Amino acid sequence: MARVAGIDIPDNKRLDYSLRRIYGIGPVIARDIAIKADVEGNPRVQDMGEDDLTRIREIIDREYMVEGDLRREVNGNIRRLIDIGSYRGLRHRRNLPVRGQRTRTNARTKRGTRKTVAGRRRAGTRSLTDPQGNLLAWGSSGTAGFKGSRKGTAFAAQRAAEGAARKAMEHGLRQVEVFVRGPGSGREVAIRSLQAAGLAITSIRDVTPIPHNGCRPPKSRRV
Repeated sequence: MARVAGIDIPDNKRLDYSLRRIYGIGPVIARDIAIKADVEGNPRVQDMGEDDLTRIREIIDREYMVEGDLRREVNGNIRRLIDIGSYRGLRHRRNLPVRGQRTRTNARTKRGTRKTVAGRRRAGTRSLTDPQGNLLAWGSSGTAGFKGSRKGTAFAAQRAAEGAARKAMEHGLRQVEVFVRGPGSGREVAIRSLQAAGLAITSIRDVTPIPHNGCRPPKSRRV
């Protein structure tokens, strides 16, 4: 591999693509470097002579800021924005997108990707997972044979929990942590059904979201 600006660039690729392996060089700058070095036809790096590579190294060292120098300058600019307390600095401090993205709703960006919590059982669907969050069994009022308004009854919740517990025990599940979300008449009934099915309940947590004035609603539609 040829070494340019302290980076090994691939030999079997075209020059403009290989130069892009260097931090700070994109398609436009790569083409400009090839023109300034009098390299014609965009050859593969392995077909280039040592004189061509030497000219490219000299041009990059003389005219462009790449790799470590560029990274230090970027990090220094970010630290300066944070120190002066600008809007962009606050966004960087909170690890939120700064420019070029929709910044009005970044809650998911801040919280990260969704993760399945082990043993979580939702109000509509009863799911049983392993400690890593992998689904073992699930049940719902619909799969238990209930339709319409009967899906919201306590009896439907009981049957759904019993079915999910029965399937999970076939996979070797013996104890669970229960996470309850949302109101309803089937909460306690479903928990008792899990215990009656033979599962040992180690803890019960209510994770129902509590609104605290919430987000600003969208403006009303003008007709």
